[in-house]
Amino acid sequence: MLLLVVPRMMERFTMLNEPDAINRSLLLSQLIATERLISAVAQNVLRQKSLIEELERRGHDSTYARALLHRLDEMQALRIADRDRMQAELGSCAPEAERDL
Repeated sequence: MLLLVVPRMMERFTMLNEPDAINRSLLLSQLIATERLISAVAQNVLRQKSLIEELERRGHDSTYARALLHRLDEMQALRIADRDRMQAELGSCAPEAERDL
């Protein structure tokens, strides 16, 4: 099979897909998804705390509910660390025009 590459098409493809722009775009979409997840988990943490209070108010064992809450808190801390890393990385690879603002 013979593959012909048209130079003008390759130039446009290269210009549209510059690595920094692609990496920045991917990182930004990951950051947005992470922010949404952090928000959703924060709501789950509040709900879990409410369930623990209800269990204890009714005299039930809350050991497993507290273990789940602890795990949610650990996972949330990791997500927040990821978010902070992505924000720092986005700041370091910001286009010149954004850095001057």
